[in-house]
Amino acid sequence: MAVCFAAVLVWHLSSWSSDAIAGPLFSDVSADHPYAEAISDLADRGIIIGFVDGKYRPSDPVTRQQLAKMIVLAMGITVTEQDSHPYPDVSRDPNQGLYPYGYVAAASRTGLVMGYTDGLFRPLGLTTRMQLATIVVRAAETSLAILPSRWRGLLDYSDPSHGENLRRAEFGGLLKGIRDLQAWDTTRPVTRGELAQILANLLAVMDHSSSLNVTDYGAVGDGVTDDTGAIQRAIDAWPAKGTVVLPAGTFRVNSTVYLKSGITITGAGPGQTILYMPRQSSPTAILLGSGTSGVTVTGLTLCGSGAFTGNEYGISMAGAEDCTLSDLHLDDLRFGIKLGAGNMSSGWTVSDIVARDCRVALFLASCRNSTFTRLDLHGEYQPNNVHDHTVYIERDVTHCTFTNCTFSGGAGWALQFWGGENGATHHLTFNNTTVDATDGGYPIVVGGGFSDIALNSTTIYARSNTTEGDVIRFYGGQNIIFDGFTVTGGRTLALIGPRVAVSGGVFKNGTFDGLRLGGGKGVTFENVQR
Repeated sequence: MAVCFAAVLVWHLSSWSSDAIAGPLFSDVSADHPYAEAISDLADRGIIIGFVDGKYRPSDPVTRQQLAKMIVLAMGITVTEQDSHPYPDVSRDPNQGLYPYGYVAAASRTGLVMGYTDGLFRPLGLTTRMQLATIVVRAAETSLAILPSRWRGLLDYSDPSHGENLRRAEFGGLLKGIRDLQAWDTTRPVTRGELAQILANLLAVMDHSSSLNVTDYGAVGDGVTDDTGAIQRAIDAWPAKGTVVLPAGTFRVNSTVYLKSGITITGAGPGQTILYMPRQSSPTAILLGSGTSGVTVTGLTLCGSGAFTGNEYGISMAGAEDCTLSDLHLDDLRFGIKLGAGNMSSGWTVSDIVARDCRVALFLASCRNSTFTRLDLHGEYQPNNVHDHTVYIERDVTHCTFTNCTFSGGAGWALQFWGGENGATHHLTFNNTTVDATDGGYPIVVGGGFSDIALNSTTIYARSNTTEGDVIRFYGGQNIIFDGFTVTGGRTLALIGPRVAVSGGVFKNGTFDGLRLGGGKGVTFENVQR
């Protein structure tokens, strides 16, 4: 709902009285006033104004007609002269513009502030604090989380009409910043200063800046207790998007935690907040999402029982859009991050990821228009295993960019482009990439179905004692271009597999200290120093 700009232009017609005036600064609200920030914020937004004497009067009580206007403006509800209401004690006065009649009508129409059973609105009646709690809970309904069943705060919730809404308002952050909340008498009229603070909180909640702590839903974080259910309850508590906080600790999850659209999972930081999954008998993701959008996961370590002994995946998502992974550590997992292998994903932002001793640190398929920045991914090496790779980029990956990444280790290849023949993979760009296979298998392999891949400023370290000694092996590919590279180790820079077709492969502006460039049909070298 958009704010009616015509309504914003009628400040001279009064918010609180016929002679009130607009002004962002008030002589009776000092910088250290407990509600100064909220009052200033709402004044800047045009939701509150002061009086002709330049005061705001933060200790004055709030009338119902004043509340109607402020809640309507805060919620961005359109107010027009066509609005009407049934209350005989609030008359329409052309000389008063939209206040109070239009705002009372809009507040009543949207169910925010309603009349009494006798048919009256009582516009000059005072609003109690508990009544206000019910009103702001109505306003924030779709943004408030579901309460933990046993949660209790500081207030008295015994009132049969407003007690539960007081509880929801306190838990949901709507009463944040209220002075001496523990001693707050909810039966007394709310003041103008308190109303400003609560409406500022409402706007913050509507912007989904509030968060839930998994400990409020029963999580322990001792590394022994199964916290799966508690974390899931916290995620499911949000009716729409919201933030779930995992504080410092080790949260054991014996089964999958399911993500949903709009949710943000945030920890205290890698190494401080750990999601640990014990050994599973079959592939099981710690965090799983499918067809979601707007998911963010940040500030965590995800840990399994062992790359080659366990079946634990860190994060597995398919068909997801506009999601963010950042500031994560991945340890001892079969798959660190698995994106794709299902419906198409797009709009991913993945940054500042560290993976150690994972069987496959990153698996990517069915993904487009995404960015990957500052990835430091290490795959665990196991002799005689050529089937697992540090980074495995498969089919239907298009228009993705990798910047400032390091891929190291890997039982097979540190960076593998494979499976593209089952679906075109093209337009991938790698900028400033390090590929280090000195404690793994081989650096890079390119399969069929991959095209238009640019690797700019690439540093490669290869094992010098490998049987075949190839640095980049081609089993297909078109327009695979290495521009600006330094290769240390390995015997053959570019080896083309038997009976494969390669075209447009180019190595230029680089150095190689191995025995031979290799190459062949479809691969050329330009300005390569040895």
